Amino acid sequence: MSADYTAAESQQYLDALKTIRAAKNWFWWLVFLAVVIQLGSFAVVRFAGVIDKAAMVQRLQSEKADKPANQSEKGKDESLNNTSAEVWYETLAWVLPTGKFVAMVSGLLLILTMLLAVEVSLVGKTGGAGKFTSAFFWSLLLWAMLIPWQQVGTFRSTFACGALCNLQDLIENTAKVAWGAKNVPILTQIFYYARFVAYPTLVILVSAVVQLRFARGRSQALAGLSPVGSGSNEVKI
Repeated sequence: MSADYTAAESQQYLDALKTIRAAKNWFWWLVFLAVVIQLGSFAVVRFAGVIDKAAMVQRLQSEKADKPANQSEKGKDESLNNTSAEVWYETLAWVLPTGKFVAMVSGLLLILTMLLAVEVSLVGKTGGAGKFTSAFFWSLLLWAMLIPWQQVGTFRSTFACGALCNLQDLIENTAKVAWGAKNVPILTQIFYYARFVAYPTLVILVSAVVQLRFARGRSQALAGLSPVGSGSNEVKI
């Protein structure tokens, strides 16, 4: 940091970095939890059998047969004849879209937070601008991976997809691979586990890189914001 800065100015930059770090932690954890919740949802649907397989296969077949959308609630209940499965279905049908929305908004706010960290480090000449810039671009990549490309019209018929999904996506793909399916091609199984396990795991790794880059940038900034004046006036963050 420039020797022309006073202790009060140094404290202002430290406070700014402290606020940025707190905001970053909130947004980062929201993204992380959304991805972890989706991985957990995949596990309970695929391996724990919390949703009745036969009922869901029957329901999917009924939907493909273009049955009237205004079926009575009784008919809907019959398609999910297991009470526990119905509770899980309704819960996951709400949790997964909510997690997707929270992750998308938090991911965007995380990008803006990283950009603000870059600006503070450059304006304050605190150091760490390179690491903050790296964290910013990694957060851009993170957000691009969260976007549900499979719901964008242009990419519906391609392999493009996001790391997050709705329950309907999970059920349809699980039905193809695991529920009553026979002689499923190896490539189909690979894509299935890549989408619902490997891709979200990769997102977690990318988010960890964002954390690491930011932490290193913050360390350099703190070193650049060494206290001005006597040691008794040392400022901390």
